[in-house]
Amino acid sequence: MGESYAGIYIPMLGVRLLNVSIANFKGILIGNGLLDDQINFNTQIYYTYYHGLVDETLYQTTIDTCCQPQGASCDFYSIFRQNASECTDLSIVPDCSHHDDYINYLNDPTVRQALKIPSNVPKYESCNAYVEDDYDQNDGTHTVSQKDNVLALVKAGIRVGIFNGDVDAMCNVAQNSQFVRGLGLNLTMPAAYYTDETQLPDAIGMLTQYQGVDFLTIKGGGHFPASTNQKPKEALQA
Repeated sequence: MGESYAGIYIPMLGVRLLNVSIANFKGILIGNGLLDDQINFNTQIYYTYYHGLVDETLYQTTIDTCCQPQGASCDFYSIFRQNASECTDLSIVPDCSHHDDYINYLNDPTVRQALKIPSNVPKYESCNAYVEDDYDQNDGTHTVSQKDNVLALVKAGIRVGIFNGDVDAMCNVAQNSQFVRGLGLNLTMPAAYYTDETQLPDAIGMLTQYQGVDFLTIKGGGHFPASTNQKPKEALQA
């Protein structure tokens, strides 16, 4: 089980476990995962726009300048990965989607002192731009989608569960919904509410089931819906 970037390494690890025949390997569970970089990038821009988090002029200028003749069906991801141009600076994730409080905490001088971190050790950072530029965005090493790995797990009889807080702007719910549908598996149960009758409103998310894959949303959950300040009760029920 894992969240966020675990959408990359859990399917990969799962396939490795298949190859070494781990006897008790029954399933994987991924929350708000980055399962497909291209889908996530493209849906993220629409997600933030339709939630009123992007300036209208910025959005329309981007569409008019970079997305003709596709218009609103623009493949922002492919544009972003092209050579530098006025259309490559498309990082419009809103401030409210940032979650860097722990970075500020770990870089606090009193915390560093309490942890006995030597003064010559650089500041903590969760994402290293050098690593990202040299590895993650390199066409020779970058894994765009975990589709093949997830399908390999399903084919081997491994259960796959994917859940998403539906107000996450980092790895948004539309990305994972489109990813799961794009696996091409048989739909066994269309999206339906699952409920908790002890609270109002009682609907706490949606459940869609495919052959071998369950996809759940958690109403009102963010990037880490199981955390104590988001939707821990609903996440555990999912």
